[in-house]
Amino acid sequence: MPLPIYKEQHERLAWARRRADISLGALEELIGIKKSTARGHHDGTRSDKRGISDADLIKYARLYDVPFLWLKIGLDEAPPGFRRVDVKGFLQAGIWRSGFDLEQDRHIIVEDRREWVNCVLYAAEVRGESMNLVYPPGTIVVLLRQIDMVKHLEHRRRYHIERQRRDGTIENTLKTVEIKHGKVYLVPESNDPEFKQPDSISDADLLRTSFVGKVIQAIITE
Repeated sequence: MPLPIYKEQHERLAWARRRADISLGALEELIGIKKSTARGHHDGTRSDKRGISDADLIKYARLYDVPFLWLKIGLDEAPPGFRRVDVKGFLQAGIWRSGFDLEQDRHIIVEDRREWVNCVLYAAEVRGESMNLVYPPGTIVVLLRQIDMVKHLEHRRRYHIERQRRDGTIENTLKTVEIKHGKVYLVPESNDPEFKQPDSISDADLLRTSFVGKVIQAIITE
């Protein structure tokens, strides 16, 4: 499970509680921390001023099933068995720009699996509603950099796709690839009527379509 990097301790606590789907009111019964105290821990009104004891952090870490050191210091560098992956930018259908905007000083920590040794990984934030049935806005996807060849595409896998119009503008988006009768289609997964129809990679209005990376993990932050 990839862990997001948040600067503040209370932000890490809030994310972990949302992921665990545990209410503030349940914490007193589960780990003996009163609701008012827990609220201060999770919104920063207590944790930033007085600090959270290591004993309470250990309780939270066990309950939320996250590493104690991640809650305490944020794991700026990956511990043994994990690797740091930079968040490069955002993916959003229908937004045509001059390029893929690079971000600075934002990264996540992911497990360093054997099958990813010597592979180039990067991450990106999903925006918009074109993939909201699987990736709500704010989701961070971890991607394996792809050799840009159609013959390497996998049916029903999700890819970072870069498309360039003849006017030079570029869209960086996320789509599910479907291969039918030798043809490749880019399929949104959305309940938004604007994103219902699959796109063909042979659109006459496009100068090129590139498959930049394949999704291998996702972390939902909202």
